[in-house]
Amino acid sequence: MIKRTHAPDDLNQKHYKRKAVLLSLLLGLLFLFIFYHSMLLNPNDYLYTDWGDGIKNYYTYAWHVKYDTSFIHFSGMNYPYGELHQFTDGQPFLANVVKLVGKIFPGIEEYAIGILNLCMLLSFVLGAMVLSAIFHEYKIPPVLSAI
Repeated sequence: MIKRTHAPDDLNQKHYKRKAVLLSLLLGLLFLFIFYHSMLLNPNDYLYTDWGDGIKNYYTYAWHVKYDTSFIHFSGMNYPYGELHQFTDGQPFLANVVKLVGKIFPGIEEYAIGILNLCMLLSFVLGAMVLSAIFHEYKIPPVLSAI
């Protein structure tokens, strides 16, 4: 007699969950490409806002990636003392990752704004995939959870 480790229903549920998540991934990418194709193809050429806190956040992120020598200190404002980078809303995790990658691949700092823009756009797709997985847990059909 063969002992089963998974019930057939469990395998079906995992299959439907993968289908729903994959469908939401494809629909999300299609949506992004239809409405934001120019931003996806040239992410470094756009700022999603050019005033207020938005431009300040772009500035603190780009300055930290390109000019700061520390991972936690921001020298682009509050001269001569500087500021703790976390308090400037400059995306410290992403900025420090780009800064580290820039040590391996010099010149990537020039694309810091494009990397931030792509992360913002692709976060919509990632969010749709996570929501699809949550909807699956609530037994919503795969097609509805992907939409």
